[in-house]
Amino acid sequence: QLDLKFGGRPPTMVKLTPTQEVGELHGHLRGTPRETFLFGLLGVAKEMEHLEAFRLKPEPGPEGTTWTPTQEIEARLGHLRGTPREKVLTNGLEIATGMELRAASEKPAEREGHHWTAVEEVTSNYGHMVGTPDEPFYLKLQGSAMLADCLANPVEGGFLTLADDWKQEALGAGQDGQLSLKADHAGLACLLIVKECGSSLGSASKQAIAANMKIRTGLHALICCDSLVWRLCECGLQPSPSKSQAVQSLISLMEHHNSSLRRWAMEMGWVVRDWLPPRKAIKPLLKNLADTLGAVDEAAGLAASLFDSEDRFFMAAAAFNPPSEFKDQYDKRIAHLRKYGMVWHKMHFLNRELKRRELILERRPS
Repeated sequence: QLDLKFGGRPPTMVKLTPTQEVGELHGHLRGTPRETFLFGLLGVAKEMEHLEAFRLKPEPGPEGTTWTPTQEIEARLGHLRGTPREKVLTNGLEIATGMELRAASEKPAEREGHHWTAVEEVTSNYGHMVGTPDEPFYLKLQGSAMLADCLANPVEGGFLTLADDWKQEALGAGQDGQLSLKADHAGLACLLIVKECGSSLGSASKQAIAANMKIRTGLHALICCDSLVWRLCECGLQPSPSKSQAVQSLISLMEHHNSSLRRWAMEMGWVVRDWLPPRKAIKPLLKNLADTLGAVDEAAGLAASLFDSEDRFFMAAAAFNPPSEFKDQYDKRIAHLRKYGMVWHKMHFLNRELKRRELILERRPS
């Protein structure tokens, strides 16, 4: 480390910058074989000046506020913009921005009782750039902030990665195309994270949910089903998801005339089975047991999962009145379930859930 103090200088003398001090102490080396040593000292002195400029001080900023690191850099080095030394300003702004992002992720600022994430800090400080020529810079900061939040919160990091996986698949399929199995798994994995770890998700996850809800929009039942998983994610972050419109839509979908849509509704229903009101959800599921050929096993497995014991399930099944023309079929199927038990009818869901949990671990940032 260098001691750049100018020895013997009178106290009243104007304070020199580190580069000025190096120039006075070692300027005689210029043009000599030891000139490289002088250049090395000048490089260190400039770094010291930069670090001093980046150090956040509690001095008042505009309108009595406390300046951020980027505001300090603008105030101290802004005159370099448009000059041959503009690179110094650019590097300073990048370092200052990094300081703000780290501070936001490691020690979130508390404002009105809320701990802000890095994404929220960037939105607050630089959101005014949206719609201006500086918007690309804002988007770059948002990406860096999202990464900072992911590393600080692995749960949210996994959610955002899976949400982006779904988004890319959906954009590739187009507005009316059928989503891939990869997209289905990613969407249900996100729903599983919300259901089990919703309290660990912040504003970045909410923004991803809102963005994905807008990708698949339309009146076609298939398109509505694709967006329903994100509507469920959204309501899962609310205090009472069981009372949400999304859960009511899910229950209604379980008796759709299209067996593929019924199966998809039951896949989502398994993930959020704790949100399903048993009195409302049991009717469409038992109706599947009575008068359909598709998704019968899935309906039986999900219906049984709504009760804390098989006896309670069979009591509910006995109280259900199926359509008269399907009563014999319904009674035979219930008798079959009594004889062989319910565990086999839940295996489909359990195997799928295991794969999704493996997917969450795989996509979670390390």
